[in-house]
Amino acid sequence: MEQLGLHLDSPPAAGIDPQALVDGLDALVKLANSVEGDEQRLPDWEISELSLGSVKCSVRPATGRETVGNRRMRVVWDGAQQLRTTAGIPTGWTEHAVRAFLDLTKVTRRRGVEGAALTAREGELLVLDDRIRQHAERSLQSASEVLTTVRGVIVRYVNDGARREVGIREAPSGSSLRVTFPPAMDHDFKVALLEDSLISVRGVLKRNSEGQKVSLAAEVLTVIPGAVRKSLKARDVAGVLGKDWTGDLSSVEWVRSQRG
Repeated sequence: MEQLGLHLDSPPAAGIDPQALVDGLDALVKLANSVEGDEQRLPDWEISELSLGSVKCSVRPATGRETVGNRRMRVVWDGAQQLRTTAGIPTGWTEHAVRAFLDLTKVTRRRGVEGAALTAREGELLVLDDRIRQHAERSLQSASEVLTTVRGVIVRYVNDGARREVGIREAPSGSSLRVTFPPAMDHDFKVALLEDSLISVRGVLKRNSEGQKVSLAAEVLTVIPGAVRKSLKARDVAGVLGKDWTGDLSSVEWVRSQRG
């Protein structure tokens, strides 16, 4: 995908509330930034299309950020297609993404807006009607929380100030789970990632109304002794940590500090 757009229908000779355009663009960017991604820094976005009458507006990744931006737009589009047919947190989406999507559907409440649709450059169009809105609302309803333990390996680490989380590939299912953690556990997760170990994480597991696992708020992390997954090459984990994960220390100095 090269861009992600929003189309607002308006009756002839009727003016659209300017706030509808503001709200729509804001929700569109929030949605793209809220789905899951492997990059350490969110892509920058720019307006790629804007026309009036019946409003058409689109955003695309800024120059140099096309790869990660296009990946996010595809996750957004595929997830919206899922919400078209059923309730539940779409693949690669988070609760924040669903809330941003609901904000996008609410632009129809603005003066002069008769309907709205999500668009793609390929000419694809997905109408944001009551059905898809209800599916999104149901995805956030009756979510259950339970204290439990999951096992797996860390495949993604993010700590950019706005987000503090890891992605875990659960054992033995192989499914991916988003795990958030407090600042005090940051060191433990870094060590577990560098040691490439199988871990056990205890915390509050959240499921949506469809029973899907949404996220786990970590409380206790345990490295399982002797459980080291298959050896990886350096290039397989290159970039998984942000550039500033060692603070002011070099990587060699950081490792030495951990060894005492």
